[in-house]
Amino acid sequence: MVLEERVIFESAEDAAEFVAFLKKRDCPCRKEVQMIRCDETWLSGTLDQVISWLGAEAARCQENGEDADSFWFGKAGEYHQNVRDISQNILEENAVGDLVSTRADLVHDIVDLINKTDDGPGDDIPGSNSRDSAAHSLVLLTLAQNGVVQEGPDGFRLEQVAPAGSLRISLNLSIFPPIELDGEMGLTRIHDRDFRLIHVVIADPLIHIACNPGEILEFLDELSVPDDVLDALEESLASTALLISLIVQEVGQAGVTDVATLAASLNGVEVTELEDETPVRIGLDEETVSSVVSVLRKRDILAGTDQKIRMAGGKKRRR
Repeated sequence: MVLEERVIFESAEDAAEFVAFLKKRDCPCRKEVQMIRCDETWLSGTLDQVISWLGAEAARCQENGEDADSFWFGKAGEYHQNVRDISQNILEENAVGDLVSTRADLVHDIVDLINKTDDGPGDDIPGSNSRDSAAHSLVLLTLAQNGVVQEGPDGFRLEQVAPAGSLRISLNLSIFPPIELDGEMGLTRIHDRDFRLIHVVIADPLIHIACNPGEILEFLDELSVPDDVLDALEESLASTALLISLIVQEVGQAGVTDVATLAASLNGVEVTELEDETPVRIGLDEETVSSVVSVLRKRDILAGTDQKIRMAGGKKRRR
């Protein structure tokens, strides 16, 4: 329905909380459970294979004039070469049974990694700065996944020795630029398809009249609503409130009007939002105006017909 708002929750309990929130404000709503599919594609292979493939992709992009993609693949190649070098150092400097890293070291390295998330892959030189300690934590995870180190109460101990280039890793292609499908150089491709449930609350258009947008967003901020859903809802609430305000204001000033006149009056109107001084130009057609007016009539905001629209709850103003 026009002007309805759909809010997605990862938790059934949180969806129920929002339903209770809306009902306290006399805003009808309903709850649905939907199954969604999440697809991801991975490439897996040895470090040596991955480094060679990234280099080949960088060269291919360079030949095709795709400089930004070439730079990306080049940096990714440097980063994985760094991982290989650090792995090689660990394997050469330790014997089976040696403590490679304590838990405290790992926590420190991960914090260091989080604090440096603005660095691109491959920006560091192995063994030269604190960024290596963060890369070191990722190397430990790779070694653990390959069974080369074993996690114990005191940290990670070397379990076996293997060539660094033979360590297997997986790459999530969702973060990659477009790749050459026939040029994977021995890497294995696999698709992950995960199914999960989401909980959707569909709020009646009265949400735009009975509820305060700021109160809604503040309430939802503590619940399991994905950030992109919350951002989209914030924009929708603001835009819809603006549209309703413009229509009601125009009808109130006209006394009695019709859909065609209302659409012509509002189409192309420029307004300035409070948060941003950039003018917003409104675009409307008669079908959209008719749909919105119909909803506002059902909620006793407007009255009449599409040919004679007026404010509800009062007498028509005679011309």
